[in-house]
Amino acid sequence: MFDPFFGEIFGVMAATMTMLSGLPQAVKTIRTKSAKDLSWGTCLLLFFGVFFWFLYGKT
Repeated sequence: MFDPFFGEIFGVMAATMTMLSGLPQAVKTIRTKSAKDLSWGTCLLLFFGVFFWFLYGKT
């Protein structure tokens, strides 16, 4: 479906985004000293990371 080159890019992007997805939540928790709310950055990084894993699997 996609060029294998794009598959590699999708894989790298997916791995990077899912690996770093917990970082915004950690920073927010440290800054506010409360884990009450969820960081939008965490949600977005995880969503797009999983989306790129899906694209990676399609290549």
